[in-house]
Amino acid sequence: MIAKGLRDFGFSFLQGYGLTETSTILTLNLIDNFKDDAAGVPLPSVKLKINNPDGDGSGEVWAEGPCIMLGYYKSEEATKNTFEDGWFKTGDNGFIDADGFLHINGRMKNVIISNSGKNVFPEEIEDYFNRSPYVL
Repeated sequence: MIAKGLRDFGFSFLQGYGLTETSTILTLNLIDNFKDDAAGVPLPSVKLKINNPDGDGSGEVWAEGPCIMLGYYKSEEATKNTFEDGWFKTGDNGFIDADGFLHINGRMKNVIISNSGKNVFPEEIEDYFNRSPYVL
C-alpha cells in the first residue's frame, strides 16, 4: 500500500529485505519485476526457506549464503541459537509465493497466539487497518 502510494506520487524506488547479520540484503525487487507487497526475490547467491510453515505457508524465514555472518563476536551461545544446520534463523515470519517473492508478515518474537491456537502478528493487523480509507 505504501509502495504503491509512493509510486503514484512519482517516486521510483526498489525495496528489499535484509538484516545486519546478512550484510544487509537477501532479497530485492527488480525494476522490471516487482511486487509492492513483497520484499523481493532472493539474490542469486542466497537460498531461503520457510521453517515449519503453517497452513497458510507462513513460518520463520531461514537463509543461507555467502553474505551471512559466520557468527556473533565472542558469543558462541548466541551463534549456536541463531544457526541450524548452516541456516541462519532470521527471526522474521514470512512466506514465499508461487513467483518466488518473499513476503514478510511479522517478527517471531511479536507473535500473539489466539485462543484457537492461531498465530497472529501485530504487523498483519496493522497492515489490514492501513488499507482502510477511514484510517488513512
